[in-house]
Amino acid sequence: MIDKDDFYKIDESPDYITRRKIWKKVERNIKPAGITFMNIHDSRSFYFGMAASFVLVFFLIGVYTSARALLYEVKPEEIKLNTAYQSAINEFERVVPSVISNIPQTSIRRSVVASKMEELNYINQAIDELKKENLNHDLSPLKQVSLRQLYINKLKTLQDILEQGEVTI
Repeated sequence: MIDKDDFYKIDESPDYITRRKIWKKVERNIKPAGITFMNIHDSRSFYFGMAASFVLVFFLIGVYTSARALLYEVKPEEIKLNTAYQSAINEFERVVPSVISNIPQTSIRRSVVASKMEELNYINQAIDELKKENLNHDLSPLKQVSLRQLYINKLKTLQDILEQGEVTI
């Protein structure tokens, strides 16, 4: 076993008090651990990770948007036209309740609006029946023409209701 007396003389070895002083100076000169943000000790890798996650999120949003646009472009024209009719009808239907409440209390206008609302219900039922038959997106010309005609009738009926409320489109 190694004995320190073989290498050091008694004068060269510090005594207990000197060793305590040396270690106290060493402890004072050691940089204390500073306060870290959320206990993150390596901030550079944290910031690189955050930047990478933001880039990944924006990349995924771009991929989703591109795929959605590509899928829309792949759809047949008949389905695009049906979607356009449906969005126009939804916008009209959003406006109709406020127009109905503003219609004057004359019995003629109220009866016209009531008959148009009943007509709308029949058209909606016919559209729903035709859509149930078309669950597999059957693109036969006859069904597409009849569905398109129902959409046109529904738009015309909604426009008639709006005109009864004297609202300009």
